Amino acid sequence: MRTLEGPIGGKPRGTVARMSCIRRATQDDIPSLVRMARHFIRYAPHGALMEPNEEELVAQSRIIVDTPMFGVFVAEVDNELVAMFVAVIGPVWFAPSRMMASELAWWVEPHARNTPIAFRLLKAYEDWAKENNAECMFMASLEMDHGPNVERMLTRFGYAKSETQYFKGT
Repeated sequence: MRTLEGPIGGKPRGTVARMSCIRRATQDDIPSLVRMARHFIRYAPHGALMEPNEEELVAQSRIIVDTPMFGVFVAEVDNELVAMFVAVIGPVWFAPSRMMASELAWWVEPHARNTPIAFRLLKAYEDWAKENNAECMFMASLEMDHGPNVERMLTRFGYAKSETQYFKGT
């Protein structure tokens, strides 16, 4: 997987545009991944149903970062991780010889939103899915205040709405 680098947003007059780097996560990134995962879980409506304890979150993060079937990407700006994208790849349940990729979590810290970071993470996911022979890619959008923006972005990138997902506790 190559590292993607580029400016994050417009270049205000008289300043230098900050550079961002999109790359695969490493074990050194676990504290930041856990922090962003906590933010994602608190933000997601279904997060309240299954709040993990710290040990579980750290342990699972350590596993998925090094497991080939997971793609864990981060965006780094000025030596700070400001976004993450977690995906999994596996066989299609009804056509097990064919592979599909599915986004599990996508988080951009509020101060890094409205920059190209989200697009560049999506591109890293798509490249990873193709490199791993996925024939299709799935994305989700939380039913939150930013939902219409995400839907417009995904449509612009060629995604089509497939289903609506519901949840409830047991």
